[in-house]
Amino acid sequence: MTSPSIEYVFPSNVNLGIVAMKLRGKLATDDASRSIVRMQEAISRAGRLRLYFDIADYSGFELRALWEQLKAAASTFTALERVAVLGDQRWAQLWSRFMDPITPFEIRHFASEASDEATRWINEGLDA
Repeated sequence: MTSPSIEYVFPSNVNLGIVAMKLRGKLATDDASRSIVRMQEAISRAGRLRLYFDIADYSGFELRALWEQLKAAASTFTALERVAVLGDQRWAQLWSRFMDPITPFEIRHFASEASDEATRWINEGLDA
């Protein structure tokens, strides 16, 4: 059995609408499908969604996993408030900078060593 490509990490709290994921290696389809369920659970409990992605060890995705994530984006888009992207990949920094002004939610990129700052930002304004 292979290890999961998604690990749910702190500051995950579906009751507050936060889903925090550490992506490892190549994103697998089964893990992507399970993450959609977790996101929908957070929305149903909190009425909103904040995503925290630690991508320091992320290396890509299975094509079908990408399709699952695109479907999730469509079903969660209106509830999405914030996306924190944690990692040192240049493409992630550029993607975050490009996408932030064209989405109705905030996207911020954080360097790998800034996990405390990313956690504070993703929790900002929530009743914990």
